[in-house]
Amino acid sequence: MKIRNGFVSNSSSSSFIINNSDVFVVQHMDKRLRDTKTLYVPHTFGGQIEFGRQRANYKDFGSRLNFAYLLAHSLTTMLESDGDKYDKDFWKRVKPFAEKYSQCINMLEEVLFEHLKVDKIEWKLISEAHPNWVDISDNNDQYSDEPLTLAGYIDHQSNWYDRQDMFEEIFENKDALFNWLFGVDNVICNRSDEYEDANSPEVDHRNDYLNYDWFKDN
Repeated sequence: MKIRNGFVSNSSSSSFIINNSDVFVVQHMDKRLRDTKTLYVPHTFGGQIEFGRQRANYKDFGSRLNFAYLLAHSLTTMLESDGDKYDKDFWKRVKPFAEKYSQCINMLEEVLFEHLKVDKIEWKLISEAHPNWVDISDNNDQYSDEPLTLAGYIDHQSNWYDRQDMFEEIFENKDALFNWLFGVDNVICNRSDEYEDANSPEVDHRNDYLNYDWFKDN
């Protein structure tokens, strides 16, 4: 399995992954959940959904799952639109890669079904490629017609079309995807080159939210 260790970008903001865990722990659905057979992403496990200019590490399972899904959602959404609204030269360059990994969401669902033992997965997260994507910092109520759906993103030069090597580390096959999701020491490192320690993985962790409304009263 490939290992990415370091800040690899000439961008003002970038995510890179450290993907070399040798300890794997499968997450279990919390027994206090109202519905223990449906996985709601990102609500069930929480985690970060915006990977931009933060100076932060995200090591929790929820963030790793969200990161993988945002990569896959961006790729499949752009493929379904056949690159509509994107530069023709850009789309010509990345389309073969997108076609190669067109089943990445199916692969992700297979791994989750096999190991979390859930009956249903509800994706309540969309990427910047979706036509309904709106910056949640501008409008927190933009998805009233899609209850609980949140807008996430992976910033420029960190997404699948500019970091195909990183995408392949995660989605090379089901074993690689399992290793990424459940490797307890795997981490997403968010950096901006405005920080002097942009190359260092040793920064504070910041896990955004967990929606406790999903839990039973008792």
